[in-house]
Amino acid sequence: MLKQLESRLTDYFGMLNQLRAGLKVRVEERVEKPVELIKYEQMKSTGLPLLAGGIQDQPHIWLLQIRVIENVVEVFRQLEEASRRSTKE
Repeated sequence: MLKQLESRLTDYFGMLNQLRAGLKVRVEERVEKPVELIKYEQMKSTGLPLLAGGIQDQPHIWLLQIRVIENVVEVFRQLEEASRRSTKE
């Protein structure tokens, strides 16, 4: 489950990097933003946990998902920052 989430996040951010670089991404190759990332961004922006019910009974799953999302987001943030620095030089 977590490896699949990591793979979907990597595919999504990889596609965004291609688009930012001016590369065309065919419609059938486009990747939608993972639902887990959308919920994570909502949670971070409001400071409130958005999921109730079953997930509260299993917080370890949500916490593991958050960790995977944060790791992938940070990797791509650093790549983007490094790319900006290299274009300035």
